Amino acid sequence: MASKENFFKAHWDWLAMGGGIAVLIASLAVLAGRLGVSPEDGTMRCEMRLKNAKPAHEGVAPADMTIFNSVLRTAKAPPSMMEIDSQKASFLASGTRIVCKAEKDAVGADGKPVKGCGRPVPIDVKECPYCLAVQDTGITKEEEGVKKMREWSARYGVDVVKNPDADSDKDGFTDGEEYEFASKGGISDPTDPNSHPDYLESLFVVGEMQQTVLPFYLAQVSPIPGGFRFGFRDFTKKNAYGQPMVYSVLKGEEIGKTGFSVVKHTKKTEERVVPGTKGKMKRKVEVSIVELVRKADGKKVVAHLNERKVPIECQVELVFRRGTEKKFTVKTGDKIKLFSREYQIVSFGGDVKSPEVKVADGLTKIESVITNSGKKQ
Repeated sequence: MASKENFFKAHWDWLAMGGGIAVLIASLAVLAGRLGVSPEDGTMRCEMRLKNAKPAHEGVAPADMTIFNSVLRTAKAPPSMMEIDSQKASFLASGTRIVCKAEKDAVGADGKPVKGCGRPVPIDVKECPYCLAVQDTGITKEEEGVKKMREWSARYGVDVVKNPDADSDKDGFTDGEEYEFASKGGISDPTDPNSHPDYLESLFVVGEMQQTVLPFYLAQVSPIPGGFRFGFRDFTKKNAYGQPMVYSVLKGEEIGKTGFSVVKHTKKTEERVVPGTKGKMKRKVEVSIVELVRKADGKKVVAHLNERKVPIECQVELVFRRGTEKKFTVKTGDKIKLFSREYQIVSFGGDVKSPEVKVADGLTKIESVITNSGKKQ
């Protein structure tokens, strides 16, 4: 009897471990029986899993970054709790979905703000599959802008992110300015000197129009047999009685010693209100037009009856404010060069105090109007 007690005392730990293993095997047998697996098969599988298990010192598997990124985006745009409308959604809505919202400040094709449809959509979609509204991806406007700048730079082999002030094609516009123009729908290649924003946006009229006028004006047109006689008054000269000098000439004759003569006459009348009648009475008034030509150079001038100041030459000063400022004093027909682009002065408009200059692009032939505030839109 004593030997048995000594045996149990000496080997109680082994007996306890054996009993524990027996209980574990019995439990696995019961569980396997419940799952439709025989006790023997369950025991065998358990032993295989234990044998194939890797020791803890071999490390752990790499983290799944896909799950991490989804969790990060959820933190930036937390899902909204909502009741599922059976008409708008289904049982597929889950914690991995968010309510469809339009990206902040987003606008549609019609220029109006876009609103999301409010349906649950997958958290990682960029565009709602129901209403096509662009979703907030968690990327800031600044990050998105830099991404677009890099894509545009890679297309032309420049770096507008690091060197926005570089002028790769030497056309007077920095790469940054050409990117801004292109990002708003314009066509601008930073490596092509003929592809850039409009130079005329930097051209302005300065001051008033400078005019050289005829020293006389058409004061009278009198019919005579076989034609007309034209009376001109010279306000720069006086006759013996202290009155303006009068020249009475026929078509083709020189007007005094000015070098001008009448080459064409157009008789016209207009119906005008008689002063003091408050518009109740009207009468026909002659508004004849004559075309004059200067014999020395063929310069043509059109004069209307009683028009006191008839301009011969008009000049306007322009200033180009891009790079080194340049000034041009121009008249119709002149050409100016802005960097490598040439423009022709077509005509003048407006009035003396606020002149307008029509110019034509020598390359595209497109005409534009320049004023004292820049290109006229």
